[in-house]
Amino acid sequence: MVTGFAASNRPQSGNLLSIRREPRVEVDTFAIAFPVVDVDTTGATVTTQGYGTPNTIVSGKRPLEGGGFLAWGRGGMAWAEASLPKRFDGQNVSALRWEEALDAGEALYREAAAWCELDRAREGHKFERSKVVRIDLVRDFEGVADVSWLLDGLAGVRQKGRVGTKRFSDRERGGSATLSAGNAAWLCTLYDKFAESLGADGSEPGHLRFEARCRQRLLQSAGAVMAGGKVERVGDLSEVKAAGMRRQQYRRVGFDREVVTSARLVDVVAAAPDLTPRARRELWAYLTLPDPGFSRPVVRKYAAIAADLGVTARVDGWEGPKVSVSLDYDAGVQRVERAA
Repeated sequence: MVTGFAASNRPQSGNLLSIRREPRVEVDTFAIAFPVVDVDTTGATVTTQGYGTPNTIVSGKRPLEGGGFLAWGRGGMAWAEASLPKRFDGQNVSALRWEEALDAGEALYREAAAWCELDRAREGHKFERSKVVRIDLVRDFEGVADVSWLLDGLAGVRQKGRVGTKRFSDRERGGSATLSAGNAAWLCTLYDKFAESLGADGSEPGHLRFEARCRQRLLQSAGAVMAGGKVERVGDLSEVKAAGMRRQQYRRVGFDREVVTSARLVDVVAAAPDLTPRARRELWAYLTLPDPGFSRPVVRKYAAIAADLGVTARVDGWEGPKVSVSLDYDAGVQRVERAA
């Protein structure tokens, strides 16, 4: 049972909220890498590249009985990856709480390591020295009345840099309404958990899940320092760091925005402080048009204003109710405001 790491790590940023004020941290997928001398290939799928040459590379993969897989290849490293809830109790409706996840992660390592000759010179025999390859941090929301309407609105948030956005029905998750934003280093996803699980194991309509998929590059970045501290190895993990990273990623992609109807957007733009009439028109265009034709500096200007206002628009015609819909991250519920 690995429980000591969280207690020994403290946030490196003075701006990070105390873990006592954060919603509990939950984990889904977890992946680690550890150094090995050799791997038992019995029953595994093995691939050889450059056979008979000095650059021969042998890689392989095998499923693990408890769930997930073990793989190996370059650099004398093996890695193990699994959905921890599935290993823990055979389902993936409820993610694992922090301490449960650490225990399940260690069990994953022990099962994978049993197939390997560990490189003790590089501390392959120590779970806490394993490199964290991936960790998916979860925040669930309940009672979301219209998942698709909300996701359609949040899909309109323009992302910074090389970040792709995709709004789709995920066939691999029961056709669940899904919104994702991210790149090779990280991915943030909001999806209809009830549709994915087909209502199994107590999941109810309106169950919306946020997942922050965090890979090595993100976990060791300057952004990780701002969120609470870098994570390279299992021993670097702490619940404080995980909570900070999860919230930071949630805000990064604008999932904290209010989705407003056109009628409500009129009031928001009119009330925006310190804007000229032209700027208000351009802000409206930025929020409602797929391509307003602005230069990059102008786009950055209105992206910053929209972020400060905390809104994104669902364009639905000039007539209709003045409605604002958002997700309350701390309470884990949907908020709806209707103006007269």
